[in-house]
Amino acid sequence: MISEIVFIIFVLSQDAVEGTFEGGGNFVQPVTEDGVPTKGCVKSDIFDQGWNLLPEMHFDDCTIVSITNAKMGDEEAVKLAKAINKMKHLDSLYLHYNRIGDTGFSAIGTSLRGRNMYNINFRKNVLGDKGILDLGLALRRMTRLTYINLSGNQIGNGGKILGKTFRDCKILREVYLQDNYMDDEAIVEILNGLAKWTEKKYLTKIILGGNKFGQKGCMSIASGLGKLTELNSVDLSNSALDKQCIAIMSVSLYKLKKLSSLAMNNCHLESKSLKVLSYTISGHNRLRQVALDGNAFKDEDLFLLGKHVLESPAIQKITIHGGAYDVLQRLFPFLFGYSTAQLVEDCANDISRKTAACELLQSSGALHTPTGSL
Repeated sequence: MISEIVFIIFVLSQDAVEGTFEGGGNFVQPVTEDGVPTKGCVKSDIFDQGWNLLPEMHFDDCTIVSITNAKMGDEEAVKLAKAINKMKHLDSLYLHYNRIGDTGFSAIGTSLRGRNMYNINFRKNVLGDKGILDLGLALRRMTRLTYINLSGNQIGNGGKILGKTFRDCKILREVYLQDNYMDDEAIVEILNGLAKWTEKKYLTKIILGGNKFGQKGCMSIASGLGKLTELNSVDLSNSALDKQCIAIMSVSLYKLKKLSSLAMNNCHLESKSLKVLSYTISGHNRLRQVALDGNAFKDEDLFLLGKHVLESPAIQKITIHGGAYDVLQRLFPFLFGYSTAQLVEDCANDISRKTAACELLQSSGALHTPTGSL
């Protein structure tokens, strides 16, 4: 109960909808875009302790619903769908960290048809292909959707319906689809949908890692990212990214002039992949954070990366935690030698590039950058 209330307060503050005082001290009631007073509702506003719906008067004016980490299953979600039918001005729905499956989300999807939502967060449930197909029919009508989080579910090939959804979302800002089971076909459709509106000036963050796509899906991501020119954060962690895919992706990443954060943890990156990414890092003017944990890099590869860190005008943080040997080097450098990965990390942390770690990297030879950058 307390956590739900705290979350609602956070959501309200994030969206700048808390009440304010005007000139003479009059309180200004926060309102939605439609001029309706904003009201955040949690579980106790809609259900009694036995998950029975309260009378409609308690929740018909809810504009934000947040029932998170409440062990809500399909049966309770079906009841919530009935309540949603009464909420004429609902524009944000947060149901993450529950146990809702296809039956529950199919009911919720039906109740959301004809709605034009702003925020959807169904993270960490058991939403599968049947549920996402029914939910997708409702999502396709949400032209003002700005935030969607479906990560940590069981969406597979059915995720391809999201491609049709995203074609109409002209102001979408953040997309979280990681840790599902989406295959090549689903990923290709999603990237095609996102790239439909190449003039978008809103999409800033996309997380797609931890799915089951192969090279075809990876190549779609690699080429598609370059069309999403406003992205500032890309996370493809826990995906198999081969060197051919990285070669194309590096060009797309270089086109993202506002990119500030890149994560490719546990991606089975090869030596040639790191070499290509190194040039992207040194040539990018806005890229500040790079996460490459869990990839098995050789020391010579890491030294090359370090050289490019020295040349980077923006990089401020790199994480490259490797396997067991890297851990031993970090803990016992007097026995196993200094961790090259830690050397690169320490140099990246100081934008002046004047630390001892940077001096060690510099002393191992000058960086020769080939003519013509990415």
